[in-house]
Amino acid sequence: MVGSDREEDAQSAEPTPIRLRKMYDWSVTAPSFAVIDALATLERVDPAELVAVLETTLYDHVDPEALDILVRDRKSDSISITISIDRYQVRFDGDELIIFESTGPSSL
Repeated sequence: MVGSDREEDAQSAEPTPIRLRKMYDWSVTAPSFAVIDALATLERVDPAELVAVLETTLYDHVDPEALDILVRDRKSDSISITISIDRYQVRFDGDELIIFESTGPSSL
């Protein structure tokens, strides 16, 4: 992992508040593991307990292997992938993982 956590307030240019933003080296960290770790950090639980807290798994929303391939093998830094998980919007922008608080119902 490269960089550090940053929390930003609702005054962000984004439509919903950013809860967490981290930079990663995707050749070192699997994007699927990064999502689980980041959500566990936000929920203040061990990653192994995340399923019980959110009552859902990453696999319920996206194939983790496909996510890892898409993020690692991207051909351009302009590619952005967003996934809705519970009350969070999880977005991959280049080497960044950004998690927003969702304002509406979960959807893909």
